[in-house]
Amino acid sequence: MSVTSTFLRTLVLAASLIGFQSVIADYYVSSGTEIPPGKIYRLDDSGNVKGYFGDVALPIGIVFLDEDRLLVADFGSQSLRLIHADGTELGLFADEVDANALLVDSHGDILVNEYNSGFIRRFAQDGTDLGIFAVTGLQRQGQLAMDSQGNIYTSSFFPGEQLIYQYAPDGTFLGVFSSVASSGILSPTGLAFQSDGSMIVSNTFHNTLDRLDSSGGYLNQFAATGMLEPEWVTVEPDDSVFVPSWSGGWIEKYDAAGNDLGVFALLPHCYQIVRGPEVMAPNAVQVFRGRVNGGNLASLAEEDGDVLRVCRFIVLNAVEAPVQMELTGTTTVTSPTGLSVALTSKMATSGSFRQEMVLVDKNGAQSPTERRTDNLGSILKHVRLTVSGDPSDFVKADGTVKLRVNVRPLGPTAVLSWCYDIDRVAWTVRP
Repeated sequence: MSVTSTFLRTLVLAASLIGFQSVIADYYVSSGTEIPPGKIYRLDDSGNVKGYFGDVALPIGIVFLDEDRLLVADFGSQSLRLIHADGTELGLFADEVDANALLVDSHGDILVNEYNSGFIRRFAQDGTDLGIFAVTGLQRQGQLAMDSQGNIYTSSFFPGEQLIYQYAPDGTFLGVFSSVASSGILSPTGLAFQSDGSMIVSNTFHNTLDRLDSSGGYLNQFAATGMLEPEWVTVEPDDSVFVPSWSGGWIEKYDAAGNDLGVFALLPHCYQIVRGPEVMAPNAVQVFRGRVNGGNLASLAEEDGDVLRVCRFIVLNAVEAPVQMELTGTTTVTSPTGLSVALTSKMATSGSFRQEMVLVDKNGAQSPTERRTDNLGSILKHVRLTVSGDPSDFVKADGTVKLRVNVRPLGPTAVLSWCYDIDRVAWTVRP
């Protein structure tokens, strides 16, 4: 066998355990009153409390920014706070914000309903204030929602308003989506869409969940909850519905048709329940150039110093060919609203190197646009590639997602071996 063919051989690593491939994150619930501190509770899939954290003055809206960062609207301290999914405080995201509801929009920015000001504000994911998204003029704004077209909705239960407004993805006002006159809903607070385009609305002071069509017309009563102030609505990928009771102190669950599935969890004064995004480690790695010289597929599941090392041992010319590999994962969400992949890596060899990440689409082609390039040194570097277009373009019908990684020196290099270390790869998929 020639030296060249040895370099170009494909080395495949594959996982044998299905449980290693994909993890559905726990549920997180905001809970608090005007008497601080409030809490963020963490629940398992059965509603059992696994713990709580935060000591947030008055947490209301919560949303995941990626696989492990939870953004919390702390109405009690007029701020937005970042907290790791394990409860570790990550610091202040923004202050002097009358923070109530949160939503990640179709651009990946964060929209914030200010409860009293009548503003919807916009922030980049790094905390940069992008200004006012919309001036609603509403008092006591409730939950934010987004439909499949990226249009934004906000509600007000305040007497004399009692309506839902609709905005285009750029903040242009599209009019009144629902009002007392058009739908009869007297106190709209929580809003969320099912997959057929219908909106579930919590009619807070009348203790019902109601359903509107995609034009805002009244369809039917989804559920007569008897819940004592049902708060913000969460729709699961299977169209089942969660709604917390603020005064009653529990979270009720309903199936897609509105049939009551019973109490999911008993928690005091809860506002919103969200499920963390699906996070997957790779279940296969193909190395096209280079050779695995340490670690294995399981090394990529955690950022813990246990690395998969890929090396180039022989150099054929002054400008060395790159290490090339393809990593594969499998998601249960085949029509995601968001998709990103994070990679933690470094060089085990001194010098200047470049890492390129490229998403592979569902037809097997490397994307010309969904890619990023980073310089690497001997310190572990955590980077993320987020799909800016349609995430579904990068998920095959069977849930397969693929990432291509190329690593090469910057410019000519000495004829010496060099090695590249990957500590973790994680896809984050939002239903």
